[in-house]
Amino acid sequence: MPSIAHSTAVSTTQILQPQTRERAMSLFKEGRNIEALPLLEAWAKTHSSDQVVIEAWAWCRFRSADNLSEASERKKARAQARTIALKAWDLGARSQLLQLMLTTPEDGGNDTKFSDHRDIDALMQAAEADFNRGDLEKARAGYLHVLSIDPDNYDATLFIGDVCFRIKDTDCANEWFARAVTIAPNREMAYRYWGDVLDDAGKSREAREKFIEAFIAEPYHSLAGAGLQN
Repeated sequence: MPSIAHSTAVSTTQILQPQTRERAMSLFKEGRNIEALPLLEAWAKTHSSDQVVIEAWAWCRFRSADNLSEASERKKARAQARTIALKAWDLGARSQLLQLMLTTPEDGGNDTKFSDHRDIDALMQAAEADFNRGDLEKARAGYLHVLSIDPDNYDATLFIGDVCFRIKDTDCANEWFARAVTIAPNREMAYRYWGDVLDDAGKSREAREKFIEAFIAEPYHSLAGAGLQN
């Protein structure tokens, strides 16, 4: 199966045009990782010091693994993403996304397993693939389907909040992250995601409180203090 990273041809003319970068970063910010991936890769290969694009390229490659059918290809994609992430690190990038990718084993590690319940895990994997394609409403429907079966599913609750964040519905995101915190108060991720929403809304004091809560929840987690550091 061909790599998603090379599934869309990008001409040399496109590479040299500044709007290629603008388009790539716009797709990335919209969460349309699969569409953004070939544009980011093409730009990064001709602009090797563009830290922002290289980090975005790494993340889209990392998330593209969820849309590959073969486990070996998914593992390869994550390993490639980690290598790209190291380039961004060397250029000075220090974001939460970058730190997350660098926790991946060098060989790409194993697939994320969301549940020991086969049907729930399959639903979550499908919803994540939809999220990576930028089909946020379909992804949200998938997460809601999981919650109709397992109302206290932390990941589905958390990821609905992330969908809300992507579509700039701050109140919705706050509501779902609050629910996730209620489900699992000793897990750091919902606090950290919530802090990102508040920070994006310009509420730096409230954001800092959430990042502190993330650290208190899991002080030894590699990402628990990332929000505060950033």
